[in-house]
Amino acid sequence: MGNVGSRMSPGDLLPPKPRREIFVRHTVGLADPLTEGDIEEADQCDDGLPQSLAASIQVYDLRYFKIKLCGDADRDIDRLRQVAEIIQHATDRETRADDSLRRDDVHRSTLLRMMQPRGLSGRYK
Repeated sequence: MGNVGSRMSPGDLLPPKPRREIFVRHTVGLADPLTEGDIEEADQCDDGLPQSLAASIQVYDLRYFKIKLCGDADRDIDRLRQVAEIIQHATDRETRADDSLRRDDVHRSTLLRMMQPRGLSGRYK
Protein backbone atom coordinates (compact mmCIF):
# COMPACT_ATOMS: atom_id res chain seq x y z
CA MET A 1 0.00 0.00 0.00
CA GLY A 2 1.00 3.61 -0.38
CA ASN A 3 3.04 5.45 2.23
CA VAL A 4 1.33 7.38 5.01
CA GLY A 5 0.59 10.85 3.75
CA SER A 6 0.88 9.87 0.10
CA ARG A 7 -2.05 9.52 -2.22
CA MET A 8 -3.48 6.05 -2.61
CA SER A 9 -4.73 4.74 -5.89
CA PRO A 10 -7.73 2.39 -6.24
CA GLY A 11 -5.28 -0.38 -7.14
CA ASP A 12 -3.75 -0.12 -3.67
CA LEU A 13 -7.01 -1.46 -2.22
CA LEU A 14 -7.31 -4.47 -4.50
CA PRO A 15 -5.90 -7.93 -3.80
CA PRO A 16 -2.77 -8.84 -5.78
CA LYS A 17 -4.76 -11.34 -7.89
CA PRO A 18 -8.41 -11.01 -8.95
CA ARG A 19 -10.79 -13.28 -7.05
CA ARG A 20 -11.96 -16.22 -9.09
CA GLU A 21 -15.30 -16.39 -7.28
CA ILE A 22 -17.52 -14.09 -5.23
CA PHE A 23 -20.81 -14.59 -3.42
CA VAL A 24 -23.75 -12.30 -3.98
CA ARG A 25 -26.28 -11.40 -1.31
CA HIS A 26 -29.83 -11.33 -2.68
CA THR A 27 -32.29 -8.91 -1.08
CA VAL A 28 -35.85 -10.24 -0.75
CA GLY A 29 -38.06 -7.15 -0.73
CA LEU A 30 -41.43 -6.82 0.98
CA ALA A 31 -43.36 -6.96 -2.30
CA ASP A 32 -41.07 -9.34 -4.20
CA PRO A 33 -42.81 -12.42 -5.59
CA LEU A 34 -41.61 -15.56 -3.84
CA THR A 35 -42.91 -18.05 -6.42
CA GLU A 36 -44.02 -17.86 -10.04
CA GLY A 37 -47.60 -18.24 -8.78
CA ASP A 38 -47.26 -14.91 -6.95
CA ILE A 39 -46.82 -13.00 -10.22
CA GLU A 40 -49.98 -11.64 -11.82
CA GLU A 41 -50.21 -12.33 -15.55
CA ALA A 42 -50.04 -8.61 -16.36
CA ASP A 43 -46.82 -8.31 -14.30
CA GLN A 44 -44.98 -11.24 -15.89
CA CYS A 45 -41.81 -10.24 -17.72
CA ASP A 46 -40.80 -11.89 -20.96
CA ASP A 47 -37.08 -11.12 -20.83
CA GLY A 48 -35.79 -14.59 -19.98
CA LEU A 49 -34.64 -13.55 -16.50
CA PRO A 50 -35.99 -15.05 -13.26
CA GLN A 51 -38.66 -12.96 -11.58
CA SER A 52 -39.47 -14.83 -8.38
CA LEU A 53 -37.24 -15.73 -5.43
CA ALA A 54 -37.57 -19.46 -6.20
CA ALA A 55 -36.55 -18.97 -9.84
CA SER A 56 -33.66 -16.66 -8.89
CA ILE A 57 -32.27 -19.24 -6.46
CA GLN A 58 -32.32 -21.88 -9.18
CA VAL A 59 -30.80 -19.72 -11.92
CA TYR A 60 -28.14 -17.92 -9.89
CA ASP A 61 -27.42 -20.57 -7.21
CA LEU A 62 -28.10 -17.99 -4.48
CA ARG A 63 -27.10 -18.77 -0.91
CA TYR A 64 -26.90 -15.43 0.93
CA PHE A 65 -30.07 -13.43 1.58
CA LYS A 66 -31.20 -10.18 3.16
CA ILE A 67 -34.89 -10.41 3.96
CA LYS A 68 -36.84 -7.18 4.29
CA LEU A 69 -39.41 -7.21 7.08
CA CYS A 70 -42.26 -4.81 7.81
CA GLY A 71 -42.07 -4.60 11.62
CA ASP A 72 -45.30 -6.51 12.33
CA ALA A 73 -44.23 -9.76 14.04
CA ASP A 74 -47.22 -11.80 12.82
CA ARG A 75 -46.81 -10.74 9.19
CA ASP A 76 -43.03 -11.03 9.37
CA ILE A 77 -43.08 -14.59 10.77
CA ASP A 78 -45.46 -15.64 7.99
CA ARG A 79 -43.19 -14.09 5.35
CA LEU A 80 -40.09 -15.68 6.92
CA ARG A 81 -41.83 -19.06 6.95
CA GLN A 82 -42.61 -18.75 3.24
CA VAL A 83 -39.06 -17.67 2.41
CA ALA A 84 -37.59 -20.50 4.53
CA GLU A 85 -39.71 -23.09 2.75
CA ILE A 86 -38.58 -21.83 -0.65
CA ILE A 87 -34.91 -21.81 0.36
CA GLN A 88 -35.15 -25.29 1.93
CA HIS A 89 -36.72 -26.74 -1.22
CA ALA A 90 -34.23 -25.02 -3.50
CA THR A 91 -31.02 -25.89 -1.69
CA ASP A 92 -29.53 -28.46 0.63
CA ARG A 93 -26.67 -26.33 1.92
CA GLU A 94 -26.38 -23.89 4.79
CA THR A 95 -27.75 -20.49 3.93
CA ARG A 96 -27.19 -17.05 5.42
CA ALA A 97 -30.28 -14.92 5.92
CA ASP A 98 -30.02 -11.41 7.32
CA ASP A 99 -33.04 -9.43 8.43
CA SER A 100 -33.38 -5.72 7.83
CA LEU A 101 -34.47 -4.79 11.37
CA ARG A 102 -31.15 -4.40 13.12
CA ARG A 103 -32.37 -1.10 14.53
CA ASP A 104 -35.24 -2.80 16.41
CA ASP A 105 -33.83 -5.34 18.85
CA VAL A 106 -37.22 -5.97 20.53
CA HIS A 107 -38.88 -6.92 17.26
CA ARG A 108 -35.89 -9.03 16.22
CA SER A 109 -35.83 -10.96 19.50
CA THR A 110 -39.61 -11.52 19.25
CA LEU A 111 -39.18 -12.94 15.76
CA LEU A 112 -36.36 -15.22 16.86
CA ARG A 113 -38.46 -16.55 19.76
CA MET A 114 -41.38 -17.16 17.39
CA MET A 115 -39.14 -18.93 14.86
CA GLN A 116 -37.58 -21.44 17.28
CA PRO A 117 -40.65 -23.60 17.99
CA ARG A 118 -41.46 -23.61 14.28
CA GLY A 119 -38.03 -24.96 13.36
CA LEU A 120 -37.12 -21.91 11.29
CA SER A 121 -34.08 -20.60 13.11
CA GLY A 122 -31.74 -23.59 13.20
CA ARG A 123 -30.63 -23.68 9.58
CA TYR A 124 -30.08 -19.98 9.06
CA LYS A 125 -27.29 -17.82 10.43
